[in-house]
Amino acid sequence: MKNESKNLEWKQTLTKEVKHEIVSFLNSSSGVIEIGIDNDGKAFGVPLELKDEFEQTISNWIREGIYPDSKGLINFYYDKRNVLRIEISEGNNKPYYLVGKGPISEGVFIRIGSTTRKATKEEISEFYRKHNDGHFETEGAPNQDLHFTQFSAISDRQDFVPKMNALGFYTKDNKYTKLAELLSDENPYIVKFAVYKDNTRVEFKVKKEFAGSYLRIIDNVLDYAEIYNDTSAKIVDYQPQRVELKSYPAPSIRETLLNALCHCDFSFRSNIKIEFFNDRLEVTSPGNIYGGYTLEDVLSGKQSMRNPNLVNILDKMDFIENYATGLERIMEAYKPYKITPKFEVSGNFFRVILPNMNYSLGNMIEEKPTNMSPNVTKSNQTLSNVQNKIIEQIRKDSNITVSELSEIIGKERRTILRNIKKLKEQGLLDRKDDEYSGSWILK
Repeated sequence: MKNESKNLEWKQTLTKEVKHEIVSFLNSSSGVIEIGIDNDGKAFGVPLELKDEFEQTISNWIREGIYPDSKGLINFYYDKRNVLRIEISEGNNKPYYLVGKGPISEGVFIRIGSTTRKATKEEISEFYRKHNDGHFETEGAPNQDLHFTQFSAISDRQDFVPKMNALGFYTKDNKYTKLAELLSDENPYIVKFAVYKDNTRVEFKVKKEFAGSYLRIIDNVLDYAEIYNDTSAKIVDYQPQRVELKSYPAPSIRETLLNALCHCDFSFRSNIKIEFFNDRLEVTSPGNIYGGYTLEDVLSGKQSMRNPNLVNILDKMDFIENYATGLERIMEAYKPYKITPKFEVSGNFFRVILPNMNYSLGNMIEEKPTNMSPNVTKSNQTLSNVQNKIIEQIRKDSNITVSELSEIIGKERRTILRNIKKLKEQGLLDRKDDEYSGSWILK
């Protein structure tokens, strides 16, 4: 007589635990679950009146309850004993997890011997590490007729075109990858942008869809976000004059948008949504936190990059920094104020909600910031990470050279010069040179 084993599980009836068992077989090894068997292995079958209900429940789990897609990996039928047999094949897109829980311990199950248990963070991370060769970025693009007008316009200044192979644009058989398609003019993904009349989604003031190369999308998103990041004059108790206060601290809005754009799960049939309400900004990105990490993990600075090649490229182009401090910077930007950002996480999306600081007079600056946020400065400009680092180094040494800035910050000389030019254009930086030396002047 057979006993329960690594590949066989008996259940008397269909419960939610059966869904956990299905996920465990998808993540571990192929197996069979038999419904209508008692603990001693005796078959009594499924009552006739429950047969259709059980079949419908399992169909719903396959269609909506388990991610990634497990269709074709799960087959179920009633045998001669009226026992419901669920046959599960081991999947290739691990980790499989419960929709609504996400790729964390609460949603990922594995099979150890004849028992099923929750996967640990380390086990989930190992799934992702092993799956990297089948990662979205490295898969072949469906469209191989790609053009890179926008990408070349930026990369020509930074010698990116000769390095396209090293950047992950080609598969092993020299086909364009999905990363290449994402950055091409033919990019199939869009980003939705909306400004609403009030605090509901009933009436639009602005409704746009950004398309084209992902670099063009990022530029458009950042530009439009700056346009709708309104400024109001406030009086605060630590200085006599009125202070111009952005609705959203400049670092927080930039980091929120770039976090969504960089770590989106492109395998979802959904789009990034950027929504301005009167009282808040909501940025929703498809996909849960990557790598089995929790919200607390990434807020504490643990690295979780779903699209490392994309992050690497955007880092080299000075859009972002190539390490996981984005959420920390979002929280840091709100520290001087009475209100704080919120984060919503599910198995299908990650959402950041930034409160509008100018919406209510009660949301005034609570105390004098120790480090004045860029949104309470003379320029009210959003500074890039490189620009902030340049200013930081010049504060330490006004005689520092461009070559020294390049070495300390870790960027090419021309990147430093380009960002110095932008700082000058914003009225934040000037240069004083005499016959023998020169120095920087911060304004």
